[in-house]
Amino acid sequence: TIRLSMNIQRAMVLETVKAQKRDVKSIFTCSGVYELLPNARESVATPVAGRLTILVKPLSYVKKGDALFTVTSPELVERSRQIAALERRLDAYRQIKTRNAELENELEVKRAERLALISHSEEKDGVITLVSPVDGLVESFLKQNGEWLEMGDSPVVIVRSHALCFKALVPSGEAAKLKDDLSARVGSF
Repeated sequence: TIRLSMNIQRAMVLETVKAQKRDVKSIFTCSGVYELLPNARESVATPVAGRLTILVKPLSYVKKGDALFTVTSPELVERSRQIAALERRLDAYRQIKTRNAELENELEVKRAERLALISHSEEKDGVITLVSPVDGLVESFLKQNGEWLEMGDSPVVIVRSHALCFKALVPSGEAAKLKDDLSARVGSF
């Protein structure tokens, strides 16, 4: 018998049912173990260095696009400051109706570098928000709230919702009845 807390059952979308009268010819009971498929775990890496703030709780269920954590990055603040300074300098040239190709190129390079750093994440005032790439269960935190992250660190690991399989030893007489994608119920019968 496998005993899982109700929080874990809900997060893994598992249901426990009570025994009911059923057609015994089509039902059999077996014991086994749950295993994660090889691609079950998804880690979320930060594209910048900075201070970590975790937004989710362990074993909570998240949907694709839900915010997982933020990183407060001094590097992004500095890049934003540099971009603003270049924009002010270019505005001064525009006011006197003069073009400065060198400054325009430098501004475009700085904007492209910043965009590459935030890597399709949301950023505001040097704080980047990273979201879940998949539906799943927050399995673990590899870093703690407030810790410093380096670029590429993965502080959160998510287990995909449907990347769980059940392996069981089945009596040979019942094995012939089994085929892929059969429906099943998990619980005590």
